[in-house]
Amino acid sequence: MNILNIGGLELTFIIVLALIIMGPNDIVRSARTAAQWVKKIKSNRYWQEILRTTSEIRDLPNKIMAESGLEEAVQSMNLLSQNLQHDLRSEVSLHPRSSITLRDHNAVQNYTEKKDITEEISKS
Repeated sequence: MNILNIGGLELTFIIVLALIIMGPNDIVRSARTAAQWVKKIKSNRYWQEILRTTSEIRDLPNKIMAESGLEEAVQSMNLLSQNLQHDLRSEVSLHPRSSITLRDHNAVQNYTEKKDITEEISKS
């Protein structure tokens, strides 16, 4: 659990430290005041507009891909890549003494992806 990059242990430490510094009565009053501020911020129409806008911006790349038809091309490239990886793994498993490293595998994968993209562009 990370809220504002504060984990559970750090949050517990902050609460214990606040309890020691403020005392039990003042910490309840401070927590109530902080909760009221958060409620006001969350109910503010400008804050709601900011949340809607960030959501739209976050979804924009997916919307553009869906409208342009690139989603199908990406799916076909992913399927091709998975098939190639499967073929490479089966080939390596057939030859257990082969010296293919992960770096070699990644180089082959990058080459085939570039080749497929080049073929796709030349077809267009």
